[in-house]
Amino acid sequence: MGSEEHPGTDPAPAPSGRRGSRPAGTPQLEKLLVRDWGAPFLRDPVDLVRLSFMVGAAALIVAGELGQAVRLGLTMVLVLVPRLLRLPRLFDLGFILGMSLQAWGNVFGLFESISWWDMLTHFVLTGLVAATGYMALARLEVMPATDEQKPEAHHLVGIFVTVLSLGLAFEALYEMYEYAADQWLGTNLPKSLADTITDMLVSGLGSLAGALGVVAWTARGPGSLVRIPAESSAGDE
Repeated sequence: MGSEEHPGTDPAPAPSGRRGSRPAGTPQLEKLLVRDWGAPFLRDPVDLVRLSFMVGAAALIVAGELGQAVRLGLTMVLVLVPRLLRLPRLFDLGFILGMSLQAWGNVFGLFESISWWDMLTHFVLTGLVAATGYMALARLEVMPATDEQKPEAHHLVGIFVTVLSLGLAFEALYEMYEYAADQWLGTNLPKSLADTITDMLVSGLGSLAGALGVVAWTARGPGSLVRIPAESSAGDE
């Protein structure tokens, strides 16, 4: 028996081929939070976080805290490096957040008021500095880059060892800086030998986490070492 059509009844709408359609207004919110803005000095929300160091430095100058203002200004210069090298957005933001733990921790006295802030900073900052450092060296072609081909197992082992070594070297240099500052500048940064060893241990674990993160990121394949504009790849970075 043939199918009977009922007058006045609209046929069922054809599927659109897209699951979970987004409500109206979401694209604008998405562009505000995770997409590129197109402005030369405010490329995306990451730049807004970066700008907070400059604003903080200006506020400290007004408050008469010139020493802290200079430190925030130097931090602003450092966090420009990932942007200039067009590192992936995730590593750019991660490096800024790691530097924020150190910079704002000093400004607000968090190292003295929160017992675990020092260990958190050593773990996060060392891991992110090591990861960003490797990315920067690869982008500058100082280290072999794998962004034009899918890395093989021995490439990933080399990346792991390099990132881990960069993190351990960074922590060693930082402890030397603390010792030199105590001897020549009259500071009191390292509290004891146990404090120094604890910092090195926590930073070593941070370096390990950073190395694993870079290996996982690089294993994604070609193009993983360079920042891709958000409009060019919906699910990237």
